[in-house]
Amino acid sequence: MKKSIYIISVFFLGFFSCKKEYNTSEQREKNTVKKVRVTTIKDQNDINTVIATGTLGSKDEVLLSFKTGGIIQKLNVNEGEKIDKNNRIGSLNLSEINAQVRSTKNNYDKASRDYERVSNLYKDTVATLEQKQNAKTGLDIARSALEIVNFNKQYSVINAPFKGLVLKKFVEEGQLIAPGQPVYLVGRSGEKGAQIIKAGIVDKDIVKMQLNDTAHIVFDAFAKAEYQGVITQIAQIANQDTGLYTIEITLKEYFPELKNGFIGTVEIFPSLGIQTLKIPMNALVEGQDRSARVFYSLDDRTVLETEVEVLDLKDTYFTVKANALPKNAKIINEGAPFLTMNDSIQIIR
Repeated sequence: MKKSIYIISVFFLGFFSCKKEYNTSEQREKNTVKKVRVTTIKDQNDINTVIATGTLGSKDEVLLSFKTGGIIQKLNVNEGEKIDKNNRIGSLNLSEINAQVRSTKNNYDKASRDYERVSNLYKDTVATLEQKQNAKTGLDIARSALEIVNFNKQYSVINAPFKGLVLKKFVEEGQLIAPGQPVYLVGRSGEKGAQIIKAGIVDKDIVKMQLNDTAHIVFDAFAKAEYQGVITQIAQIANQDTGLYTIEITLKEYFPELKNGFIGTVEIFPSLGIQTLKIPMNALVEGQDRSARVFYSLDDRTVLETEVEVLDLKDTYFTVKANALPKNAKIINEGAPFLTMNDSIQIIR
């Protein structure tokens, strides 16, 4: 009888022991389910403005010089003065070039007479064909020489190529200069489209831009005034020194108060955006440089983890490329710091 009681006691002891172990396991599994809140994210077209700094200049800037060398006789304008198209603004002393023209003209006249005389003798069978051909060659050479000196004389003066402004004067009257040595730097001015500002743009922003995108410009000299412009040129290769891509922005109107060399702050409104995801800042688990780690779920039960590249960082959110996460992903934005990969979760509505 005692033996039977002992066996029954052991049985009930084992039964309650197994039940206790089962309840503990069940409770542990229940306790590992972590409660979180999630947010559903949608694509957006990221067209944030781009800020850059640039320098004001003229749409057309031309270095003017004399075709020939010599002594400068007259310079009619100084730096900062306005010029009109075809105005004579500089000339050389023409004593030497005029003497060359006269000498070359005399050689041409002689060659012309020689050719006429030999042609007549050839008709009378006194001169040979070779003599006539040599005379014709001499005449052609003399004619070419005369054209050259007349061309040089024509460009021994400087005429303004357009209506504009003298930006730089490099020489003075009476100075001896070489052919092609710069005399003036002039820029187009006084008309719509004559003023431009050039700015350097980084690669991630240049891909958003295209011609005719609008821009607002503010210059330090007139901090309260805002000028309007459009992109008229985009570089296809980066500057080797800076690694930036240069864009040219043309002001929509001409403003005489603006001077070349003014530094301006440019706000550009790109027409081309990139598809991005806007993620709440509290979903950020950890980040370094331009990368961040976030948790998400596809089935509302299991935690997945990924590392994304941060495109833009704001106070309350950051953006990543649209393909950085699955389309149906739910981002865990509350409780994320306490999660690890493959954790079981319960979503709190």
